[in-house]
Amino acid sequence: EQSPPQQQQNLTTTYELYNTEVSKHAIDFASEYHYIPFIIECEPKLTDKKIALKIVNELFVYIKDDFRRQNPTYALPLLADLWWIDGKGNLRMIIKSNEIYVYLTKKERYPKELLKIKLNPHPPQRLPI
Repeated sequence: EQSPPQQQQNLTTTYELYNTEVSKHAIDFASEYHYIPFIIECEPKLTDKKIALKIVNELFVYIKDDFRRQNPTYALPLLADLWWIDGKGNLRMIIKSNEIYVYLTKKERYPKELLKIKLNPHPPQRLPI
């Protein structure tokens, strides 16, 4: 068994290898719930968290009417439970709501562009465990 400092060093090495910053909360959340992230390839690549947040918000504004039409009993807000910019400058989202998850698995439901950023979605191919 590794000592805590060695475990911490391995964790840091992993971060450096992929050149991305992921919070402990994000790792715990994803591993605890087994959710597969939605990946949205962005062009130009994302670097600014404020722009990424605007894209997430605009995505849900974009799908809102059609989503509500198809899910008339869904009364909760439309949102991503967790999102981040990955090491390649793309957007990743974790979505816990089954209704939103299923809705966003179809690529044709995404806009082609938001805020002058071209989007190429790569939704999960299967439902979470």
